[in-house]
Amino acid sequence: MRNNCVYADPKGMIADAVQNKRVQRAIHRSAMNDSDGAKNEETYQRSAHKHEGRALYVIKRMSATIMNITLRITGYLILRILSFLVDGIHMHRGQAEMVRQAAKRDVPIILVPLHRSHLDYLLMSLTLFINEVPCPFIAAGDNLNIPVLGWWFRQIGAFFIKRKLDKVVGKKDFVYRAALHTYMEQILMRNQNMEFFIGAIADAYILPASVSYEKIIEGNFVGETMVRNLGYDVKILAGGYSKKKESIFSPIIGLWNAFHSSFGHIRVNFAQPFSLKEYLESAQRVVPIQSELSMKPRLEKAISDNSLYGTDVVLEDQRQLIRGLGEHIILDSQDASSIMSTNLLSFLLLTKHRRGTTMKQLQTDFDIVKEEVTSRRRDVGFSGETSDVIKHAMNILGPKLVKSEMRPVNPDVIPSVGGERGQLMNQRDIVVPNTSLPNVFELSYYANTVVSVFVMESVVANAVVSLVGDRLVTIGDTPKKSILISKSKVMQKAEELCDMLQFEFTFTRPCENLLAIISDALEDLVVAEVLVNPKNSNNPSADSEWARRIAKSSFWDEDTGGEEEENSFNSYQTKVELEVAATPEALERLQYFQRMLGPLIEGYWLSSCNLVRLLDDNMSEAEFSSITNSYAKERIFKGLATYGLHYKCLCCNFVYNILRIPYVSLILLYTAESCAMDTLRNSWKVFAHWEVISYYYKEDKTKMVQLQEGYRTEDQLSAFIDKIEAFKT
Repeated sequence: MRNNCVYADPKGMIADAVQNKRVQRAIHRSAMNDSDGAKNEETYQRSAHKHEGRALYVIKRMSATIMNITLRITGYLILRILSFLVDGIHMHRGQAEMVRQAAKRDVPIILVPLHRSHLDYLLMSLTLFINEVPCPFIAAGDNLNIPVLGWWFRQIGAFFIKRKLDKVVGKKDFVYRAALHTYMEQILMRNQNMEFFIGAIADAYILPASVSYEKIIEGNFVGETMVRNLGYDVKILAGGYSKKKESIFSPIIGLWNAFHSSFGHIRVNFAQPFSLKEYLESAQRVVPIQSELSMKPRLEKAISDNSLYGTDVVLEDQRQLIRGLGEHIILDSQDASSIMSTNLLSFLLLTKHRRGTTMKQLQTDFDIVKEEVTSRRRDVGFSGETSDVIKHAMNILGPKLVKSEMRPVNPDVIPSVGGERGQLMNQRDIVVPNTSLPNVFELSYYANTVVSVFVMESVVANAVVSLVGDRLVTIGDTPKKSILISKSKVMQKAEELCDMLQFEFTFTRPCENLLAIISDALEDLVVAEVLVNPKNSNNPSADSEWARRIAKSSFWDEDTGGEEEENSFNSYQTKVELEVAATPEALERLQYFQRMLGPLIEGYWLSSCNLVRLLDDNMSEAEFSSITNSYAKERIFKGLATYGLHYKCLCCNFVYNILRIPYVSLILLYTAESCAMDTLRNSWKVFAHWEVISYYYKEDKTKMVQLQEGYRTEDQLSAFIDKIEAFKT
């Protein structure tokens, strides 16, 4: 490794950052606040001097110092260590050449990878270093700024950022925000690459990237991210492990444990880089679509609390533009990522074979899903005989997640002459997933990579099932009786579900139309013969043409043609009907797509049911989240979350007793994943966005949650719960 790239002088960047006008204004503003409007000049000067010293300290503490010698040593060590842990690190040659060409254009590259592991930082830098591309300055959490390792991380490009930008809730730290913004700007102004995003430069190439693992090296990292809670030990909440404070011994212990495991293959992928300047010049504000479920703009997400600026200084147009850029990057990175063998195996076991299946059937389904993935232009990170790939994936996941056991299949009882108990014959090797807590969270983590491939089909399938309801149970018994549904109602329901899951998935790029995406997914289900166009229906290909015309007019043109196209489209869709296919194969495939989002929908419904606890009195956020999660776990431990068993939900009894909501005969399938804290927490974000709940702080800084006006009576809240329950099947 002979990479000798030139990196910016850290001392020069620090000096320029401190003298920057933005930082000086922040110093002045903070000093004015401390000195009560500068009524006392001496007090003001003393305060200004203090904040100027703090600005210098902050920038020095966060700054990185990239050294080629450290990069070479680190690269050698990482390659040696990984040679014992993984079977190989793979990168497409065409992608490597694409990145090299982008680096030659004298424009900084902003590398934005999907974050799956702490190893991402090292792999991205290592990949660029080997391909003679300058290593990026990496935005890292200050929890990694620990003795010895913190110094080493700085030498390979890490600059450290606080997880919470403000020390005091509700009071912005102007000096820190300005220092961070300016330091990042200085990096890009010197044509240095960076793993982050910031503006105020002439241009930069945005490079979406992704690292795909067959197995995450951190181990408990997955459990922590899936079940961690606000201020509570997650051992109590979901059988996981509390997040430990980083120390110099943590990576050493983790490395020691890793040497006794197998982690398979790693794929590093880069998407096509695009010019930030060209994006900003061409992009326009997305026109939101109204949702009847929330009666708020479609997919207009809440703002991050950790944004460099708050709502008081960022205009709505700018906020929409930044959000659109983020969604574009996420989808580009997602499309570039590889589906690994462990992803596909976990997906199949959780969606089709939770009770286990034979190796022969698993191989058949594995090949089918693999073909469906590649037909959607997604890459797979494995090759070879299917049986070998599955066995390899099972070995990587380990017996704690997937195991093989012998089970009798249609056993024959052969009595013995002495009258002893007969013997069971026809035993087969069955592959069985571990769906108990917390193991199911890790399986779900691997499976979710594949769910993103089929997410729109699953959204539409859930919309169809929510409209058909109980009729779906009897359709197989009466094949002559068809079930017709309005296409416009299916699309409306699909929109509502996208709105509800907006914090779980990114559905569209800013240049795409959600209606067009839903319409294409509907047509895919028609092609798959899950849905059927009645004999007297119009040409189905016209649907996509109408959708594409909307996409061109609604978002990118300012004239009124877009509204006319959309109104005409809605009128057309109202007249179109679809028929739910009555064949066993079609019904099985419909349920297969529906189950992909089943755990998420159940989690949101469960979360909405627990809002009844706020009818009597407001609660602290920590207490409310703890009670809700504990209740979700209780359902699982009582057997109410066993997949495939039909029960009346305990939560239905709870809602009935509190709100007197009559439950008719609920025949529901429950999954343990519904109690994941990430799912529950995202549901609260949506409820707050819909203005069902809101947060406020007490005098002691305790964060409280309350119901909003319009949802503080039993009838109002039950109506809201019913809307969520409509998607739960």
